Amino acid sequence: MRFGEALAGGGFNGDGKADLAVADRGSVHIYRGGFSSRTGSTGKVTQHHHEDLLEVTGIAAGKVTKDKATDLYLLGQGYAKNRMTSGTWFVRGGSTIKRGPYLSYNRTEPLYGAQGVIADFDKNGYGDLALNDSPYNKDAGSVLVVRGGKSGPGPSYRITQSTAGVATSATKGDAFGGRIAVGDTNYDGYPDLAAGSTGEKVGSFKHAEGVYILRGGKKGLTGTGSRWFTRATPGVPGTLFSYGSFGTRLGMRDVDRDGYADLLASEYGTTSTLLRGGKAGGTTASAQEIPMNANIAP
Repeated sequence: MRFGEALAGGGFNGDGKADLAVADRGSVHIYRGGFSSRTGSTGKVTQHHHEDLLEVTGIAAGKVTKDKATDLYLLGQGYAKNRMTSGTWFVRGGSTIKRGPYLSYNRTEPLYGAQGVIADFDKNGYGDLALNDSPYNKDAGSVLVVRGGKSGPGPSYRITQSTAGVATSATKGDAFGGRIAVGDTNYDGYPDLAAGSTGEKVGSFKHAEGVYILRGGKKGLTGTGSRWFTRATPGVPGTLFSYGSFGTRLGMRDVDRDGYADLLASEYGTTSTLLRGGKAGGTTASAQEIPMNANIAP
């Protein structure tokens, strides 16, 4: 069953108590708060299953609608028209957990270990889902954005390296969006998205990798004003080399508590490159390496 394949916390029934969502191979279990460390007991437990989502590999939790309850997107692999595909299933929170629609978004090559985040990129009160789809277009990659709405998922659109304002060009194998993280880097109230390009060639160095910061705004997440950082960017510490894995793991956190979200880009070890936020978004000013793995930064 692979119970515990993915976990997420939130107020899924809107009663003000923290709940826990636990995925197994093809379903999600909602454990209602409160929890007792003394007896190990929880509140009511329900299981929710979708016949098209065969393997859950990730959960994105956040407020998609305007009610008080936290909603869920389950990410994984399923079937559409008898073909294996990447997909996401919306589960609406509330006093009664409701099954929502299933969205199949990559019918050519499923992505194992999909990653998604929920944020209100256009500040209209509805949470949008951003998820990585690095196999898109012969592994050139993309970030798929599903707009939030009154009843849940709305229209979707993609951001790629061919999107206006995004630096560099889309190339087979770039894996744009291979890793993502969310935070407000320029303190304008709109969440921004960090997107790693895990197969990016930088100069003559193969798979040197790099990180984009895509801006949120009135039109949602776009390429306008985006930033692009690699080990070759002046001010970024470290040495550029092939298979450098810069940005293999990403996190956003306001580490200096100045209101600007800072970017942490890790390789496979425990050290991260810290790029501080600012009025222009991510910046290399005061960039440094710190002993923190980006995975622990929300």
